[in-house]
Amino acid sequence: TIGGSSRNNGLFFKEDGLKLYIADSKTQAIEEFNLSTAWDITTITFVHAFTVSGISSNPYGVFFRPDGRKMYVASRQDFARGIAEYDLGTPWDTSTASLFQKFIPSPGFNPEGVFFRDNGLKMYIAGSVSGDDSIYEYDLEA
Repeated sequence: TIGGSSRNNGLFFKEDGLKLYIADSKTQAIEEFNLSTAWDITTITFVHAFTVSGISSNPYGVFFRPDGRKMYVASRQDFARGIAEYDLGTPWDTSTASLFQKFIPSPGFNPEGVFFRDNGLKMYIAGSVSGDDSIYEYDLEA
C-alpha cells in the first residue's frame, strides 16, 4: 500500500514517471511522492502531504497541468463538493500550492475524477448523480 491509507482514491503520474500524486480521502490530502526510477513504485519516497480539508474534503481525483503549475482536485462531499484549482508557486511542488478558484458542477453531482484535454479547452468530470455514474464535458475558453 502506498501512503499507508486504505482510502487512496485517485492518482496522477508526472509525464516523466518520477512523481506520483495520490488523492487520499482518509487524510484529506494530496500526497506527493518521488520515484527514483521512473514508473517503478518500488522506488517510491514520500515527499509531502498537502491538506485540502475545508476546501476539497474527501478528495477523489487529482490532475496536474502539463507544466506542473496548476493542480485540480475533485471532491465529492457536501460543502466541499466540486473541482478546486490550485496554483503551484514551484511546478510539481504541492507544498507551494494555494487555492485559486473552485468550480461547483450541477446540483447533486458528486465529482470523483477530473481530466483536461492537452490544449486546456475541455474539462471532463467523472462522478455520480443519484447513484448513477456520469461523465460531464465542459468547454473552456482559451
